[in-house]
Amino acid sequence: MTTDKIQVDQLKGLKKLISTYTRNAAVIENAVARLDGVRVQARGRKADPQGYYAFVLIFDSAPMKDIPLANIIAALNAEGLVCGGTYGPVYKHILFNMRKGEYRIDGGSCPVAEGIGTQHSVCISHPVLGNDIEKIKKICAIISKVVENYRELINYKVDAK
Repeated sequence: MTTDKIQVDQLKGLKKLISTYTRNAAVIENAVARLDGVRVQARGRKADPQGYYAFVLIFDSAPMKDIPLANIIAALNAEGLVCGGTYGPVYKHILFNMRKGEYRIDGGSCPVAEGIGTQHSVCISHPVLGNDIEKIKKICAIISKVVENYRELINYKVDAK
């Protein structure tokens, strides 16, 4: 089977997959909306349908904002939700590494992007959104448990590997 044939075959199920991602993302968003200290990254305003390369949780308000991101990630992973940090602020990616003076942020910084991209954001890989609804509910319970037990995370020591 050629690569082209495989890609075409995969496209046949795309609409159903995106529908599942959208439904499951909404379930997680609704669960997170009831929690203090965490929110879901806003969807792309112009993306239709939303592709969900990653599903991002942002822990940037009280009581979670002062807890080290490594502690939050370690707790989520320990409870069974495989996740990690982001790739950092988009404007620092290789795509935007232009010669001095060619890019509007030349020599400047983007404090909001820096905070969101490196200090407060947790990425959940898009295949997680393809799970059945019972697993999605378990993911919601994990997020809730971690947020509700934030005091235990403040001084938690993450093992360096």
